[in-house]
Amino acid sequence: MEGQPQDSQGTKVSASFLYDGTRNLFERAGFTYERPKGEHHCVMRTTIVPH
Repeated sequence: MEGQPQDSQGTKVSASFLYDGTRNLFERAGFTYERPKGEHHCVMRTTIVPH
């Protein structure tokens, strides 16, 4: 699974820009950083194992 959260780099960001989540939130959910995507976002990935 891939996501493109806001990469705020620890700075405060207005909630109106965080509709897609933050890098920190994705990391806590088990995603790993892949690469930057534009100026303020990044690509993160995780693997979902089917049951």
